[in-house]
Amino acid sequence: LSFDAGIDQSAWRDRIKASMTGFRVDVDSLTAFDSSGGIRPGTDPFGRSLGYVNGSGGFSRGLELGVDARPTSTLSLSTSYTFTDAETNHDITVPGFFKVPAVFRHTATMVVTANWTSRLDTTFDLFHGSEHYAALFAAGRPRAYRFPGFTTAGVIAGYRLSSTPRALRLYVKFDNL
Repeated sequence: LSFDAGIDQSAWRDRIKASMTGFRVDVDSLTAFDSSGGIRPGTDPFGRSLGYVNGSGGFSRGLELGVDARPTSTLSLSTSYTFTDAETNHDITVPGFFKVPAVFRHTATMVVTANWTSRLDTTFDLFHGSEHYAALFAAGRPRAYRFPGFTTAGVIAGYRLSSTPRALRLYVKFDNL
């Protein structure tokens, strides 16, 4: 069962659009892949030590904010921020741990694209994800491991070899700046 509602607002002759969306997802049953050692071959009906497990449900809820702007005909900017709260009803992979693995609580993005000429454009891409968790097997038992947050940036430059619409384009990309 899911629900989301949002609102968009344009301004400055539609050169700026702001958006806000709230969401909630309720799940009756979750399936997770467990490689953390929680599956015991002696008690598993298939003798597995890892694989998919079923558990009770959970929820995910949050808010997303975004702004798209086109201050000039050759420059565009897009930013977003998302807050997500996601938990399970049952500790599927790590005893006593109810957070959904690999879900960032806070996410932010920014993309800036500039068209320098009819042939040359560049894009700057920034991503930030807050700390998140994963289930790992350590010291003889499954544990929740906290990964620190991180930020990545990248630049892409594109060049069209001719001014025809179907021209060959060359790209150069630098990731993880």
